[in-house]
Amino acid sequence: MVLCIFGMLDHATLGVVALVCHRFWRLSKDDSLWPRLDLGGRYLRPDVLGYVIQRGTRILRLASTKICSPVFRDTRPVLEDFVCRLEYLDLSECNMSEEDMELFLSKCRHLKKLSLESCELSLGVCSEVANNPNLVTLNLCLCGNLTAEGIDRILTNCKSLRALNVGWAHLSREAIDSLVKNLTDNIEQLNLSGSQNVINDRDLIQLMSRCHKLTELDVSDCLELTTAISSHIVRHLPKLRSISISRCFRINIQQFLSEVCRMRRLERVNAFRHIAADNVSSLEAATPNIRYNQEPFSTIARPTVGIRRTSIWQMRCRE
Repeated sequence: MVLCIFGMLDHATLGVVALVCHRFWRLSKDDSLWPRLDLGGRYLRPDVLGYVIQRGTRILRLASTKICSPVFRDTRPVLEDFVCRLEYLDLSECNMSEEDMELFLSKCRHLKKLSLESCELSLGVCSEVANNPNLVTLNLCLCGNLTAEGIDRILTNCKSLRALNVGWAHLSREAIDSLVKNLTDNIEQLNLSGSQNVINDRDLIQLMSRCHKLTELDVSDCLELTTAISSHIVRHLPKLRSISISRCFRINIQQFLSEVCRMRRLERVNAFRHIAADNVSSLEAATPNIRYNQEPFSTIARPTVGIRRTSIWQMRCRE
């Protein structure tokens, strides 16, 4: 009965109630009271994050959060063997040291969806991410220091990936080679935008010839891609619903649209700087099943879209 009453309280009030007596303090740590938590934009003192994840939280938002070192103060053997229950974790723009991030992720082995957008990634961090074999969604957009070896470790172990975003991660030629070689053929959503002069027709054709399940593909700002990819998109991606080629200036938009618009399942084409706003209505009249230039920013693998900040990946994280 006490737990039922405690379950009606927000977490701030629950923290106050825990100070009443030893019994309330013990009950306030029950796993059933901490299934989801939103600490986005907060300032967390040392060990606060370690305390939180030991409560059995499954959904945790830490976007734009400043996390002070150390993450864990307690070095007892029980903590060394501890593996948290986190499944959905948003660390976008999170301010914490690479050492603390590596230690934190070393406790996570059940992650299904993870966002590290705008974070600096060491090889150790990538190795800990790779230790989540059930990972289906991974957002590495705008990440720094994402090397070929880091990509190799993640993609070699995470064969369940369905959505991957490495947009504007400034991948090297070696990293692109590793991605083309190791990306699982189960992938359904892929964002390679911002690869500029690194990715070329050959790389994309090799990917598409193996990854037939793709439904969303974003290759905006990949400046080396040409119109030659259009026929391969039609041939290899029968399930494609959304394609983004914004600012790929070597692609002839008329020829590209004449081929891909014949695809039965295609619903969205984003080609900013190719299709003028005045021409959108006429194109939609000619192909009524397709919408043009509706998404200036990619949503692939991202935890939050638009102004919504109370959920991550359509799951509520705030009471």
